Amino acid sequence: MDDNNDPTWIPVTCHKRKSFAWNHFLQHKDNGKSKCKMCAKQFSAKVSTSVLLFHLNNIHNIVKERGEQKAEGQRVQQSLITKVFAKKNKISIEMAVCKLACVDRITFSAIASSEEIQLGLAARSFDNIPKTRKAVKKMVMDFAKEKKQETKEELLSLLAKGQRFSLTLDEVTSTRNRRYLTINLHLGGEEIRCLGKVRISDSMPAKRAVTLLNNALARFGLNEKDHIVSITTDGASVMRKMGRLLDSEHCERHAHGVHLAVCDVLYQGASETDTKEEEKEEVALTPGEEQDERDEEDSPGMLEEVVTDGQSYFIAEYNEVIKKERKIARFFRKSLVSNDKLQD
Repeated sequence: MDDNNDPTWIPVTCHKRKSFAWNHFLQHKDNGKSKCKMCAKQFSAKVSTSVLLFHLNNIHNIVKERGEQKAEGQRVQQSLITKVFAKKNKISIEMAVCKLACVDRITFSAIASSEEIQLGLAARSFDNIPKTRKAVKKMVMDFAKEKKQETKEELLSLLAKGQRFSLTLDEVTSTRNRRYLTINLHLGGEEIRCLGKVRISDSMPAKRAVTLLNNALARFGLNEKDHIVSITTDGASVMRKMGRLLDSEHCERHAHGVHLAVCDVLYQGASETDTKEEEKEEVALTPGEEQDERDEEDSPGMLEEVVTDGQSYFIAEYNEVIKKERKIARFFRKSLVSNDKLQD
């Protein structure tokens, strides 16, 4: 065994090599070979530090992570994926499952049956991972009730301090053609609390909309007359009438007001002449594009071209400009090839 005090073998300083292996190896100052301090085994200058670490692990049972010598004969256990991701979770298993269901829109059955999702949750060291659809649904519903109660307690605490709130309302339709009234509560600044979506089963006149709103607020210990300062909605007629029935200040969204203002400027009177002329305009298409157009017309669910409804027409000074813009838009919408080139 070579003497470690041989001047041709020198220790590698930390500022030159950062690997843990160099704490147990010497390097030849001329040819760059490496030599183990414990067994004097030499390695070529071309080998990487991974080879040196492997030698320490398997021959001397020295662990890289700890830098300590393990008991004789004890092997170093390889890292598992569960240990790689076994960090302190910032969220609970309930929150993680709810995000899968509500944010990622993964069904309860998929969460319970997907092997990859189950392994992913296990890799984060979660306990009580639901294995069935019923268990997933129960976890989500219980978590929703818990959060609803927390929100209610928070709002009551703010009310006790004299704080008041504002609301934003909007009617939405789901992909399953179900209508909902979305209610968002604004606490001030950028803080928002979603009070949920209220299902609209039948028609919703203004009085019924007021009733739905009051019932939703009551579930959180609020009422519109005493606790709500203002309510913001779009400019739909039912929302306008609803605003007149409420005690709070009613505000319409600026975007809708701007849209109405533009329509008032551009449109005037009633005529069908310009509409018929626009419908007769044709865009020259290549044979392949003509087939794309026929396919588009035959495909269900494709959006049809938007034209004036015959009840209004453009003011004369804007008419020609609008016609040209529509013609350009129609060309790129009907021609898939040209549209792809435009996107590129």
